[in-house]
Amino acid sequence: KMPYSLQLCSMDGGACVSGTWPDQRLDVIAGGSVNGAIIDQRCVATRSVLSELGGEPAGPERCPISSFTAILNGPARIYPWVVPRLGSHGIYDFTTPLLDAGLYELDIRLDFTDDQGDCRCGPNTTKILFRHLLNGSARVSVRVLPGRPMTIDRTTGTGGVDHELVRERAASEASGRWVKMNCSASQDGAQEWRTREERAYVAKACSTSLHGMATVGHLPKGTPDLLRGQERLFLPYNARGWEVLPLSFVRGDYWIHFEVDSITLRGEAEEIHYLLNGGSAYRASRVNVTCVVAAAGSDARPEQKVGACGDVRSVGIRRNSASFINWYTYDLPSGRLHVSFGAGGGFLQHLTPCFALLQTNATRMRCELGTNRSYGRSYFAGLYKKIGSRLAPSLGQAPGGPRTPDAVVLNSALHHDFVGLGACAEGSERYGRLLAWWFTEVRAGGFAGPLVWRSCAMTHFSDDPVRGAVGAPAADGPPGARVIARHWVCRSRDNLLRLHRVALSVARRHKLLLLDAMSISDAMPEATWDNRHFSGGRLIGKKEEIQVVSSTTLNALLNLLNLQGRAGGTAR
Repeated sequence: KMPYSLQLCSMDGGACVSGTWPDQRLDVIAGGSVNGAIIDQRCVATRSVLSELGGEPAGPERCPISSFTAILNGPARIYPWVVPRLGSHGIYDFTTPLLDAGLYELDIRLDFTDDQGDCRCGPNTTKILFRHLLNGSARVSVRVLPGRPMTIDRTTGTGGVDHELVRERAASEASGRWVKMNCSASQDGAQEWRTREERAYVAKACSTSLHGMATVGHLPKGTPDLLRGQERLFLPYNARGWEVLPLSFVRGDYWIHFEVDSITLRGEAEEIHYLLNGGSAYRASRVNVTCVVAAAGSDARPEQKVGACGDVRSVGIRRNSASFINWYTYDLPSGRLHVSFGAGGGFLQHLTPCFALLQTNATRMRCELGTNRSYGRSYFAGLYKKIGSRLAPSLGQAPGGPRTPDAVVLNSALHHDFVGLGACAEGSERYGRLLAWWFTEVRAGGFAGPLVWRSCAMTHFSDDPVRGAVGAPAADGPPGARVIARHWVCRSRDNLLRLHRVALSVARRHKLLLLDAMSISDAMPEATWDNRHFSGGRLIGKKEEIQVVSSTTLNALLNLLNLQGRAGGTAR
């Protein structure tokens, strides 16, 4: 018998259902929230409490942590985070607002037990359980009843559902949700309760998907649409001012620099070439690129190549090359867009001594206390000089100062030492410390414009479909369990969310703009072939990948920069 039970409650009406009864259904008014609690009955029976490995209490009174994936699938697809309630007798909480009316099916999947998806992950963890708690007679659905946005008195709490407040709270953990679309329908029944901003954005997305992106004047004829033939659109909780793939903020020479790992290089980097070459993978592979060495002390002159600075037959870092900045230029009606890409998150290759602070106290001193600052800021200063000196001055550029990018996008999470350091305790602390140092060095090189943290994407271990690191059925496991590649196992949902929270905290403290790739990728396991990369703009072998995650992430970035430009000028 499964040693877990479920309770699901509506926040607005207080009603609850239990997953131990057949075919339970919970009703919620649109704009309300549901709270779920998964209870480990073994912890209840032994009166032991949940705590992280190495924390308190230790020994026989401690209940080891299990890892779950929760899925609500209906008019919207939502993966609420399942979080252990530390100090409780085996309770795991999840909560989510539901704004899209209709019937949802709830799926609760047990992936790991005994801390193996958490702080005890490692080479000995070789299987994932894929045990679905709600199957057979134990099924739970949620019916979200239509409710129009209403004015509410926040002092008394009367007057109806406060949809604005609901969206504010929802956006604190996720920037949006994937909603089902029917662009060919004459009237979308969901439109009546959506906000004005949401209706306007949906209309734009549907218009471009029906008539082709040639209707958007800044993109070439034949450009693929945002939906990419999928039935779902990522709808932000705050859609105010959102456009479809906007580039109208480009004025004169506009330069975006990406210092990122292979997740972005195989996603948005490929996607932007694909879009700006009219959806032609061939033309995208034949664009001219300037290869720049920005490492401290290098006097290497830029080289001209075709396609990429690395292996054009490869993808990601190998295609980009770890040694070069790849610099591309596109002529647009309003100006020239320059995009440059540094591989490995900057500190992974060019800043190797500072990346080594993960292992040694000596290097930590060099990076953090300033006794040697030749690895961070000088790298970025070299980048600004070698590319910026060839561009026209940007708006707000200080007289006599360096021509820096109009925006810098940063991302690095894939190469965290999950097996050696893990994401718990010291591993999380060192990851946060490295990011704080990195953000400071970008600024210290002379950059004062919008600095964007592109969050990590979710690693998906899925039993439908099975692919990538997830392999054959596990001979020594329960029914449904599968073998999992050892070097991937610590990139579990729990560990990715832990690092994601650390990165968000550091990014907010350093006043970075936030690009929430986690929410965009979280509910789309079918969009990755290797569990981790959401490839954009290219064909892999003879099978075209579902590219809606990469196109949506790029769209979110362009909207972020567009809104930033409206608020305070192009760059500064």
